[in-house]
Amino acid sequence: MAAEPRGSGSGKLAAAWAALAGSDALLFALLLVACLFRLSELPLAEMDDITHAVMGKSILLTRDWFTMHEGLQVSFLKPPLYFWLEAVLFKLFGVADYWARFPGAVCGFITLLLAYRIAILTAGRKAAFWAVMLLCTSTFFMKSSRRAMLDIPTTMALCLGVWALIKADFLGRRGFYLLAGLSLAIGYYFKAVQGLYLLGIAGAYFVLSGGIRRLLNPWLICGLALAAGLIGAWAWPQYLHNGAGFLYSQSGIGPIMDRGIPGQTNPFYIPLFKLFGVFAWTPFSIFGVWAAYKRKDQPVERRAILLLLCWIAVVIGALSVSKVFYVRYLLAAFVPLAVFGGLAVERLLAGRDHEQLRAWALAAFAAVLAVLIVFPIPTDRPGTSLISLYNTADAVIPKDARMTLYKDKSFRFSQGLPYYSDRVLAGQVVTPEEAAAAMAGPGPVCLIVTHNYFTEIDEAVNQGKLKLKVVAGTPEWRLLTPIEAQPR
Repeated sequence: MAAEPRGSGSGKLAAAWAALAGSDALLFALLLVACLFRLSELPLAEMDDITHAVMGKSILLTRDWFTMHEGLQVSFLKPPLYFWLEAVLFKLFGVADYWARFPGAVCGFITLLLAYRIAILTAGRKAAFWAVMLLCTSTFFMKSSRRAMLDIPTTMALCLGVWALIKADFLGRRGFYLLAGLSLAIGYYFKAVQGLYLLGIAGAYFVLSGGIRRLLNPWLICGLALAAGLIGAWAWPQYLHNGAGFLYSQSGIGPIMDRGIPGQTNPFYIPLFKLFGVFAWTPFSIFGVWAAYKRKDQPVERRAILLLLCWIAVVIGALSVSKVFYVRYLLAAFVPLAVFGGLAVERLLAGRDHEQLRAWALAAFAAVLAVLIVFPIPTDRPGTSLISLYNTADAVIPKDARMTLYKDKSFRFSQGLPYYSDRVLAGQVVTPEEAAAAMAGPGPVCLIVTHNYFTEIDEAVNQGKLKLKVVAGTPEWRLLTPIEAQPR
C-alpha cells in the first residue's frame, strides 16, 4: 500500500481553512463577535448614552410606552424606537449597561451585513469584502456600533433603504419599494428627520439618472404612503396632545426649522474636513471613485456609481448647511465611502490571488479580536466618572432622601441618578444659603458636591452657615447630610 504523501494533513487543513475563509459564514461570525464582545466593560458615557438608557428605563417606571420621559419629565429628545428596544431588554434581563448598548451593537452588525450586500450589488463580491474590512478597521465606526447611541441604528435604517432601492430599481423587483418606505419609518423612529436621508438620496438619484418618471411608480408611491402612515401613527397624536412643544422639538421639525441648535455656527467646510479624521480610508475612497469610473462598462455600474455619489453628497451637503455638527453625524456616509474604498483596494490588488488575501485578512481579523477579548485593552473611552457616587449613594443614603446638587451641571445627575440609583435629582442650589434652606426641609436629605466646590462648602461649614457632615466621598465628589442636633 502506497504511503500517504508527506504534508497531506497540513494540505487538507489549509484547504479547509481556504474553504471556510471563502464562505461568508466566517466573515459574518467575526463581525458579530466584533460588535458584541465586552459591551458591559465600561459605564455608560454621560450625555447621550446615559440619556438614552434612562429614557428606556423610564418606560418601565412610568409604564408609558407612547410618550418618552427622562426620569419623570416628558422628553421629545428623539422618537421612541431605540428606547422601546431598551425597555424590552431591561424588562426581560434587568437594567444593565450591556442591554442598553445591545440594540446599537446589533444595528452595527446589521449595518455591516447590509453594507456587504450593497457593495456586492454595486461593486462586485471582491470589492464588497474589502469594503467591509475597511469599515471593521475604522475604529470610529466600530466604537460607535458599541454605544447606546442613535447614529448607527439610523445608519442601519438608511442602508436598508438603499439596499431596497437597489433591488427595486436595478433588479426590477418593484415590491422592494415597500421595504424602502418601511426603512424611512424606521429611520424616523430612531432619529426623527435626521433619519430621512433616503428621501434626498433617492430623489437626487432619480433626477440625475433621468428617471423622473420612475417617481410615479405605484410601488414607490405605496412605499412613501406606508412611511407616512407609520410615522404619523406616533407623531400625529403627539402633536395633537402637545402642540408646538412637540412640533418644534427634536422629534418634530425643529432640526429643519433651526438647522440644529440655535445660536451655533458650523462652517460649511467642517464636515468634509473632519471626514478625513474619522474615516481614515477616505483617500482610498477618493481613488475608488476614479477606479469605479474606469470600470463603468455596464449601465448598472454607471447607475451604481451615481447612487453612491448621491448618497455621499446628500449627507455631506445636509451637514454642511446645518448650524451644528458632530463628527458622529458623518457615520451616515461611511458605507458608500467604504464601497468606493473597496473598489480602490480591489484595483490595487489586481492580479493577485484574492481568495488567499481574503483568507489572510480574516485570519488577521480573528487574531486581533482574540487579543481584544483576552487582554484588558480599552475598547473605548471611559464612561461616566460618577459611577462610584451612584453605587455609594445606594449604600449610605436612604432611598427616600431628597438629593440636591450644589452647582455643577445638573444634567449629569438628573440622568445618572435615575438610571444607576433609581433616584431623581430633587433640585439644585448655587449658594451656601440656598443649600442650608434645602437641607432644612423635612425628611432625609443629601447634598451632592463635586470637587470644584469642595472649598466653598468647607468654608461655609467652618463659618457655621452649613451644618453638614460628609458621609461618603472620593477626590471627585462628596455626599453630605445634616448633622443631627445634640440633645441638651
